[in-house]
Amino acid sequence: MRSGIDTGALLDFVRERRKEDGGFAFVPPLPSSMPETYYGVFILKALGEEVDAPEALEEFLLSKLDRSNIYSWYYALETLALLGTNPELDVAWLVERLDGVLRTYSFAMPRVLEDVFYMARCLDLVDQRVPSGVTDFIRSFKREGGGYGVRYPNLRDTFYALSCLQLCNRAAEDVKTRHFLEGLQHPGGGFVKSAGSYPPYLEDTFFGQACVNLVKGRVLYPEETRDMVARLQTRDGGFRRGIYGGIATLEGSYYAVACLKGSDSAMEFEK
Repeated sequence: MRSGIDTGALLDFVRERRKEDGGFAFVPPLPSSMPETYYGVFILKALGEEVDAPEALEEFLLSKLDRSNIYSWYYALETLALLGTNPELDVAWLVERLDGVLRTYSFAMPRVLEDVFYMARCLDLVDQRVPSGVTDFIRSFKREGGGYGVRYPNLRDTFYALSCLQLCNRAAEDVKTRHFLEGLQHPGGGFVKSAGSYPPYLEDTFFGQACVNLVKGRVLYPEETRDMVARLQTRDGGFRRGIYGGIATLEGSYYAVACLKGSDSAMEFEK
C-alpha cells in the first residue's frame, strides 16, 4: 500500500468507536449499528488485528437480527464470518422471500439488485444454495453498454449484479462490461459515477475496483488510484469519501482499506 498510510491512527479511529455492547458506532456518542460494526471488524481483520471480546460482539450481532430488515442479517453474517463463527440459523424464510422478489419484481423496487445480492449472499454465508432463478433475473438488468442497472447502468448496481452472478457460479466476464468499467476510470485515479464526471469518490472506487476483479479486467491507473485513496485519510486516522471535505467515517475507511488491500500490487501499511 502507498507509503504514508498511518495504520496506527486508523486503528485508533476504529477502536474509539467500539461500544460496551460489543458493536461499533458511527461516532463515539451514538449507539452501535450493524453496518458500522461490520466496517470496524473488517478493518481490524484486514490490518491483521484481533477483535477484543468476540463473545460480546457475537451476542450483539445475534440480538439485532430482524427478519423485516435483510440488511441486519447481511451485516451480522458477514461480521460473524470474519470472526470465524457460523451459528445455526433458520433461513427458510429467506429463501421464500428471495423467490418472492424474483416472481413479483416491479419498478417500485429501485434497490432490487442490492436486495437480491444481500439475500443471496446471506444464503451463501450459511452454506445454502442460491435459487437458480437469480441468474436470469440478474441478467435481465444488463444494459446495452455493458453495465447493469434498474433504471440506468451504474457502478453500484453493476457490482451487485456481478456479485450475484459469482454467487451463482456464473461467469461474469464480458468485453462490453470491461469497456463500461474502463470508461468510468479517471486518469487522476479512482472511479467516477459517469464518464467524464469528477471527482471520484471512495464508494465508487470500491465498487469499480471490485467489478474489475469480478470480470477479470484491469485498473487503468493503479498508482494514481492508490494515491487518490491514500490522500483521503484525515488527521484523525479515518478516511473521508472525497477530496472536497467531509468527515472521516467507518464506512469510508472500510472502502479505503478494501480498495488498497485489493489493489494489483502487494502493499504494506505503515505502522
